[in-house]
Amino acid sequence: MIADEVKRAIENGTYKPAQRLPSEPELARVYGVSRTTLRQGISLLEQEGIISRRHGLGTFIAAKESILRNNINSNFGVTDLIESSGRRSGTRNLRAREEVADTHTLEWLSLPPGSKVIIVDRTRTADDRPVVFTTDILPKSLFVEYGIDPAQAVDFVKSNESLYRTLESIGVIIHHGIAELRPVQVTREFAAELEVPVGELLLHIEQVDYTSQGEAVLLSHEYHVADAFSVSVYRKGPGTRI
Repeated sequence: MIADEVKRAIENGTYKPAQRLPSEPELARVYGVSRTTLRQGISLLEQEGIISRRHGLGTFIAAKESILRNNINSNFGVTDLIESSGRRSGTRNLRAREEVADTHTLEWLSLPPGSKVIIVDRTRTADDRPVVFTTDILPKSLFVEYGIDPAQAVDFVKSNESLYRTLESIGVIIHHGIAELRPVQVTREFAAELEVPVGELLLHIEQVDYTSQGEAVLLSHEYHVADAFSVSVYRKGPGTRI
């Protein structure tokens, strides 16, 4: 909650890049939480590269950088990733369609043969620069289950830039995601979409998102422009070894 509140304050201009945050006691009073809870929220923001702590000086909003910092410990969408870096999130060339799921999709989403899915392709931009090409695949039955007219499912998916927010609006809350990361070379299709040369490397993230009941609800393919991102991961241990 604290992390989200600070992010919103950055988005609405309350806090600006390179600005020093109020002291911990003051922030705890503002948000009505204990200092322990506040520190946990601040630690999350630090892991995501949104704030930085300077010994003896305080805690500062990170200055706007030329790269986007992606902390893969946390599961958040491309929209949130871009906005948390102080940039304007945008979408180009959005295409949505309904298809019968292929074998790979059936397996990853645990669907029966012949199931229909909604597929959304688009290029995501940060301050108008193309940085990610995404293909998102959702079971059509999911929307029927939550009261969306089947004939309106495709348009409903297109109604919000963030798919996580779209799902949340009908009561589908993502609990966790399981991702695989691998490098891939830029094809002619991706070169045109992302404005990068053919043959350069992209970071491909293939992820399945689940509800708290373990239901697979979203299969995503994200192709990240390599020089637009800095990827970090929290690695615990090894600790004491006998």
